[in-house]
Amino acid sequence: MKKVIFVLDRLDMGGLQNVNVTLANELSENSSYQIFIYSLQKKVSFYKVSHKVALVYGENNLDKYFVLLLKVINFIFKKFMKKDSNIVRNYQIFKLKKFMKKYSINTVVLNGPALLFANKFDNKIYNVLMWMHNNSEKYLNDYFSISRKLLINCMKSADKLVVLTNSDQQDYSHFSNNVVKIYNPLTLDNIKLSNLDKNIILMVGRIDIRHKGLDYLIEISKQIPDNWQINLVGDGSPQDIKWLENQIEKNNLNESIKLLGKKSKEQLREIYSNASLYLMTSRWEGFGLVLTEAMSAGLPIIAFEQKGSIEILNDGEYGILINKKDTKNMIKCINLLIDNYSLRKEYQKKSLKRIKDFEIKNIIDIWDEIL
Repeated sequence: MKKVIFVLDRLDMGGLQNVNVTLANELSENSSYQIFIYSLQKKVSFYKVSHKVALVYGENNLDKYFVLLLKVINFIFKKFMKKDSNIVRNYQIFKLKKFMKKYSINTVVLNGPALLFANKFDNKIYNVLMWMHNNSEKYLNDYFSISRKLLINCMKSADKLVVLTNSDQQDYSHFSNNVVKIYNPLTLDNIKLSNLDKNIILMVGRIDIRHKGLDYLIEISKQIPDNWQINLVGDGSPQDIKWLENQIEKNNLNESIKLLGKKSKEQLREIYSNASLYLMTSRWEGFGLVLTEAMSAGLPIIAFEQKGSIEILNDGEYGILINKKDTKNMIKCINLLIDNYSLRKEYQKKSLKRIKDFEIKNIIDIWDEIL
């Protein structure tokens, strides 16, 4: 029996968390696997974990405050020394390896902050996979800028890097000879096909002004017809939510933008089915799970160009790609689809054709080969 453990920082709402749970659940249906999800932080999972998957928290009530103390020390170290002390990470690695040894687990899939654990595993004993959910530039120059050298070292030491796009496969090959491209699977199934007859444009994702380009959204929403509205699903920091609410009020957009908050998968199915157009204004995305979810409901897609949207829409073959920051052209294309129901139906066909490439039955076979 293959024993596989997926390691991630926490299990709150997010694409990384969603695909880990989806993949773990699917693998657990195969009797030749025993699957574990290991969350470094003790937070209740937003996504439903199968009863066949062992959900483990690396942080318990006893060491919660000890870890908090370590994090404070590490924060001070980063602020004044401009580098990572490794004190928190080393403690987390110690606990993870102890757990894996206890249950004889020899395949580990690392995500997020846990990517920096990779060089602490003996490759003669463990099969170490790093699941790269974003492009190398974003990881090296932003998310892991302080730990850049360590991340490079980890990529070189891991058995395989799992990436999401053709562009990523090329970029990460500079750091590893074992780079495998595997699409993220569709994480929301059984969505009723949209009739495309309601005056609703949909966006789903974390409320993060810079990342999700919500400043662009404000500009765009000023130019859509009064009888159409943009529904925005998702949660975010209080600061970003407050900024967005203020901008909506300031620009008299209360009838144009509706903030629906965080929704469950069951609620999302209905929300996707009731929309007629999907909009993505993100400045960057590692992949863009919400695009595949929207396409499974047959929604036409309009998105700014970034590595995730370029891959999913195949350079514009399956949806409309707009040059970064070009809100004028974005507005023009939105209104073109609003005014032309037949064109919306044409793009619906494109979405439904492309979505077959993200069905989990196709993706699980590739994972099975490398685990």
